[in-house]
Amino acid sequence: IKQLYSRSQFSVCEQKFIKIEEVPNVEISLRSVATAQSLGTGQGFKKCSCKTQCVNKKCFCFRNNVLCNSKCHFSNPCCNK
Repeated sequence: IKQLYSRSQFSVCEQKFIKIEEVPNVEISLRSVATAQSLGTGQGFKKCSCKTQCVNKKCFCFRNNVLCNSKCHFSNPCCNK
């Protein structure tokens, strides 16, 4: 953000988006939140290791509506590209 915007381009937001009562009083680590929100295993890598050309819901990528990439199934032929 530092390189994209100058200080004069920001202004204080007067609108409140969430009430303090709506915030749960539970401490959760950033890592556990990121893992819960991730499609993959929490490391940010989304890949499958299918041997059946990714045509059904057994495929991790197909199930999550993500196209297979070069890291998936050792770049074997695929129907989900």
